This record gives sequence, structure tokens and C-alpha cells, in this order.
Amino acid sequence: MSLNKNDHIFLIGIGGAGMSALAFFLNDQGYVVSGSDVSLGALDASFKQRGITTYASHHPDHINDATVVAYSTAISPDNPEYQAAIELKKPLLHRSELMHKLIQPITDRICVTGTHGKTTTTAWIVSLLTHIGETPSYLVGSPLSESNCQASYQSAQRVVVEADESDGSFLNLSPTLTVITNIEEEHMSFFESTQNMLNHYRRFMEQTWDNDGCVVYNADDKHLHQLAQANLIQSCSFSINQPSMLQAKDIEHTPHGIQFKVSYQRKESRPIKLNLFGIHNVYNALAAIATGLQSGFEIDALLDAIEPFHGTQRRFESIGSINDIDIYDDYAHHPTEIKTTLAGIKHAFNRRLVCIFQPHRYSRTKELYHDFPSSFSDADHIVVTDIYEPCDIESPTITSESFAELMSTQLNTVTYVANTSDIVSEVIPTLQQGDIVITMGAGDIHQVSSELMTSLKTQGD
Repeated sequence: MSLNKNDHIFLIGIGGAGMSALAFFLNDQGYVVSGSDVSLGALDASFKQRGITTYASHHPDHINDATVVAYSTAISPDNPEYQAAIELKKPLLHRSELMHKLIQPITDRICVTGTHGKTTTTAWIVSLLTHIGETPSYLVGSPLSESNCQASYQSAQRVVVEADESDGSFLNLSPTLTVITNIEEEHMSFFESTQNMLNHYRRFMEQTWDNDGCVVYNADDKHLHQLAQANLIQSCSFSINQPSMLQAKDIEHTPHGIQFKVSYQRKESRPIKLNLFGIHNVYNALAAIATGLQSGFEIDALLDAIEPFHGTQRRFESIGSINDIDIYDDYAHHPTEIKTTLAGIKHAFNRRLVCIFQPHRYSRTKELYHDFPSSFSDADHIVVTDIYEPCDIESPTITSESFAELMSTQLNTVTYVANTSDIVSEVIPTLQQGDIVITMGAGDIHQVSSELMTSLKTQGD
């Protein structure tokens, strides 16, 4: 089926990162959009402002006027709106299938995927192209700090999208340029084996090559290095450690961010100064620069345009500062993400670091159970709260208490606070001048950072 501008598209799970981006992208193109979710949060105001009708519940009647219904992977087949779409014989599309239909008519389709860093890298490419003078369309998993927007249809020439690998749905896309940040064993409940996971990435790369496109990849990643050998002619590598087309040199951590030089075609650039922290953001920046090179832009212009980027929301996002205490929020929930983020903060600031962590999903926590403690080694005090689970789970095989106990056996300063509503009152008495406090997790832990800031301000008045 094809879409036409008279379609009314209903999104089941519209409050999710990927679905809300689709809602804004569709709205920009003039489609009638509506949707439902059990929790809409801060997005609801943006939906209302754009005239997008939303429902904070799921009911069959909600889809009556829709001509097309789309759903996210989080939606189960017994969802009443999903079932109603089948009964009424309405076209029913997975989120990735809808995205494919929307971006396929666009000439240059840049798709960014990988286990870590894809949101930041996608947003950085958008920022880079914009500062050069382009007007790319885009769909990102988190709003850009510069525009406070996560999706926009601006041009039929070029689109930059975050491609979700977690359920294999990135194979529904057809890129002309692919960026892969890294590959690590995650979402194994879907992939089941490392080989199957790598097969998915291989097929994604092959789809790009079939379109005569280029794959931009991290040469320091052992999996990607191996996969890229299949077609080095249509590949562009970036790295810190291994020889590559684009390599970072002389990396320095500062309280203002991170800086490095870029080696390209046997020449080293001036120092590039980023507003972000952590070695992972050097990789993200290199991926964005490499994408710009493959899109036809000159290296000097790209190096100038890479520096203004300030990140996306919930990626080491500054919440505020009071009484010499700085509060941040970050989306990190995988051990690798946690470790690199905390290490970056410690290298840059060398201050006492308090981390408030909310584990995300019972399945992920169980899968990576024994990898978590070592990832917090740079934190001076860790607060662990209950596992965030957006779906109903009957009799989970692990508990929040057992997770906190595991953490405390390997780390000396772990406090378990079951309810997020109690965290602020528990944490405030332990804070010291000069502390950096960071909330971490993919659930609703970001609310705690705002509450903490408000409470500290109230005490200071």
C-alpha cells in the first residue's frame, strides 16, 4: 500500500520515542495524525500545540476515523486498538514499515544504528548538516537541544533517521548511507545468539551497498571491522586506536568538554573542541564528520560545523546548579553506556560523583546482571531504585532488592531506595559542596533530577 495526504494515521503507542517522532514527521507533511498511549508525559503539550489528537488509554473506538494504523514493538497483539484494526481490515503497519514508506521517496537516506550512541550521532549529523547550510529532514529518538524537536520534514533531498536495531526492524529501511556506531551483545531476547545479531547487521550493510551507498563504521569495533571486510570499497572507517580513514589524535579531557585533533588523508587538524564529555562522544563526532565527508562536504567546513553541537535531551543534560552542586540527567542504562559516561565525567571534573540509577526492564537487568557493578566504579556514591518496567511482568525472576545487594557486594557506597518518590529526601542529607549528581536510566528517573533541583532551591530560599 502507499500513503496519500488524505490518510488519517493512528499511532498506537504514540508516547514512545520512535512513535512520537513519526507523529511530528507526519504532521509536518500535512497528514491527519492521532494516537494513544497509557502515558504521554511532557509530549502531550507538543501534540496539542500541533493539533494531534491523543488518548491516554487504549480503546477500539479510538481508531474509527483512521485509514491507517501503526504500532510500535511495545504493543502486544491483544491490544484493543490493534485487534480493532484487524477486525475492521484497516491497513496495519509496524513503526519501521511506516517510516520506510515516509522516507523512501527522499533521495539521500542516512540511517544511523548501533548498540550505543545512535541518538547522539543522528542528532549530531543533523546539526552538522544544518550548520553547513543544509536543511535535512530528520527523525531522532530524543529532541535536539538546539531546536527542542526530535523530528522535522524539511527537504525531499536528504533525511537522517535513527534506525532501531533492537527488534531487527531496521531491516525494513532502505538506506543510501548507513552509519554504525558499534555492536555489542544486547537485546539478546530477540537475537538469541551473537551470530544472529551479526547476521542482522550484515544484511543491513548489504542493503546499503545494494543501493550503491556507503557504510560508515567504527574500526575499533571488532565486529564491525570484520563485517566491513565484505566491501571495503563502499565503506568509510573512523577510529581512535586502529588505523582508519578518519582518526582522533591527542585527546584531552577538560572541565568544558573534550578536545582532539582529526587525522585525515595524512594531515592533522587543529584541535576540535566539543561541548560534550566522554570518549564515546569522540566516536560520535567522528561518525558525524565521516558522514559529512561521504555526503560530499569538505573536511575544513565539517570540522567548523561539528563544534557548536550541544547534544540532545537526556544525554548528560544539565538540570541546574545550586550551592556548588551540579545536577545532570542521562539516558544511560546499559553497563557500557554507564561506564563511559561516568568515566568521562570523572576525567573532566575530578569531583565527588553521586549517581542515582534506575535499572531498565527486568529482561535487560537479568541479561546484564553481573556486568553492572563494575560499570559504576567511577561513582563515589550510588543510589539504586526499583527496576523500571513499562510492561506488566508476572513473577519476575529477579528483584530490585537482589540487584541492589549485588551492587553493594562489589561497591562500598550503595544505597537502595525502593520508591523514586523517596529518593530526594534520602539523598539531600548526604550531598556535599562540589558534588556532581547524575540521574541515570531510560525510565522516569529524570523526574528525580528536577525534583532534587527544586528541593535544593527551596532549602536555599
